Amino acid sequence: VVNALDDYAHPCQMLADLLTVVEHRGGYKGMKMAFVGDCQNNMTYDLMRLACLMGFHINVAGPADKGFNVEWSVVKECEEL
Repeated sequence: VVNALDDYAHPCQMLADLLTVVEHRGGYKGMKMAFVGDCQNNMTYDLMRLACLMGFHINVAGPADKGFNVEWSVVKECEEL
């Protein structure tokens, strides 16, 4: 079993999520996705990375409290992708 889960990434979950999108929508081209919740976690970060790599748009929103914001290093990483 391969999981590769850590505090900053959950790549196997992203592959499963993308497969679900393809199965239900027929593809991800032109897709716009929204994530609402705790923005400082591996799922949010990998959804952001996936959107950058696969070419679809994602908006993330969550509580304005300091412990819930996307870490700046992840934003920079996504800009480089």
